[in-house]
Amino acid sequence: MSSKVRKFQSREIKLDLYTSSILANTKFTCHSHGYKQDQGLVRVLDVNTVQGHSRVLNGATFVHLQESVPVHPACDLVRNIFFLKTHKTGSSTIFNILFRFADEYDRTVAIPRIHGNLMNYPKLFQESFMFNYSVINRRVEIFAVHSRLNINEVQRIMPPKTKFITILRHPLYAWESAYDYFRISSKTNLSIESFAFNDSAIQMMRGRKISSWFGFNMMYFDMGFEENFQETAEVQAQKAISMLEQNFHLVLLAEFMEESLVLLREELCWKLESMVAFRHNERNLSIRIQIMSSEAEARILYLNDIDMRIYKHFLEKFLHLLDKFGRGRMFNEVQALKLRNRFWSDICIAERKQGILNTIEFVPGQEVPSICDRLTLKEVHYIRKFRTRYISELWWNFRKRRRPRLRRKNRKSDIVSRNRQGHKDPKGRV
Repeated sequence: MSSKVRKFQSREIKLDLYTSSILANTKFTCHSHGYKQDQGLVRVLDVNTVQGHSRVLNGATFVHLQESVPVHPACDLVRNIFFLKTHKTGSSTIFNILFRFADEYDRTVAIPRIHGNLMNYPKLFQESFMFNYSVINRRVEIFAVHSRLNINEVQRIMPPKTKFITILRHPLYAWESAYDYFRISSKTNLSIESFAFNDSAIQMMRGRKISSWFGFNMMYFDMGFEENFQETAEVQAQKAISMLEQNFHLVLLAEFMEESLVLLREELCWKLESMVAFRHNERNLSIRIQIMSSEAEARILYLNDIDMRIYKHFLEKFLHLLDKFGRGRMFNEVQALKLRNRFWSDICIAERKQGILNTIEFVPGQEVPSICDRLTLKEVHYIRKFRTRYISELWWNFRKRRRPRLRRKNRKSDIVSRNRQGHKDPKGRV
C-alpha cells in the first residue's frame, strides 16, 4: 500500500508554518486581508465546518480531521447554478468545483453541441449552441462552460431558483495573463511593454483583428457587451454593473479566491469538502513573465477602463460582504478550507507538469481515492466525460423505443414456428 493511501486512511495532514503558528496560540497578522486574530486550536478548528484535534510528532503538528457539515444545516442545498466563466480570472477552478458537484449529484451540465469547451464563443450565447437535452429527457441545471453572456436566453433555459454567479479579476493582471496565454507577442512581434505604446497594434486589438477571442475590456465583452466609442467608459461600465446587480447573486474575486469560495459555500449551502479545489489552468510563472514599466501598466489600465470601473465597484461590494460575514469567522473558515486543500493535494498530486499554453497540469498518483481523478481532471476532459454519458443515455433511449417493434417481430416468428409444428394460433388459424 502506498504511503499516500496510508495517509488518506489515517486522515492526517501536516500543517504549514502559517497554520502551525495559529495552533500554537501565537498572534498572526494578515495585512493583505486586514485580519488580526489571536486564535487557539479549538477556535480555528471548531467553526461548524471542521472538528479535530492535534498532536505533535517529531516537532511537526498534525491534525485529525473529521467530516465537514454545512455552515447552516437548516438551509436548502442549491442545485441549479449558472456560472459566467470569464477569461483568465481563475474561473477554471470554479468550473471544476461545479462539475464535481454535478458528477456527485447527477445534475445535468451544459456542454457544447460540438466538441470542445466553448459555446460558440465569441458569439452571444444561444440555446442551439448546446447539446440537445430534450432527446434524453433532461434539462440544464448547471452551466459553467465558456460562453458569451446572453442574459435573456440564459434565464429562459435555466430552471427556477437558479443561482447566478461570476468571477472577476483586476484588469491589469487578467489582461497581462491573457496576452501571454493567447500568445499575442508571437502574432504582433511585440512585447507587452512595446504593445502598450504601439498605436497601430492597439487599433487592431480594438477591432479584434489580432484575435477574435481577445481584446480590451475582456470581462465587459464576456458579459455580452460591445465596446462603444460613442459612449464614455463610465456609462458603459454602469450598464454591466446594473446587469450584474439585477441578475447575479454573487460576484467572486480572483484575488480573494479562498474568501470567495467561503462566500460561495454559504450562498449555495454546500459542505466544506465540495469547495476543495486545485488551481486549474494556472500560469506557470517559473518559465517566464513579462515585466511592465509603471507607464505601460497605466496605459493598459487606461485601455481597459471599463473593466477597471466594474472591478472597483465589485471590489468595494466584496469587502463589504467580508465585513458582513465577519472577519474573524472568515479567517477561521479560510484556514479550514486551506487545511482541506492541503490534505487532498498531499494525497492526490504526484506531479505538477508543464501543460499547454504555459499552464500547469496536475498528475494524480497511483492507488489514490477516486475523488483525486475528479479534482485533477482538466476542463476539456470533464466535458468529454459528460458528453460520453449523455450519448450513452441517448443510445439507451433509442433502444427502448425499438424494443416494442422487436417484441412484435419475435411474437410473429413464434406463431409461424408453432404453426409449422401443427399448432393453431389463438384465432384458430393454422
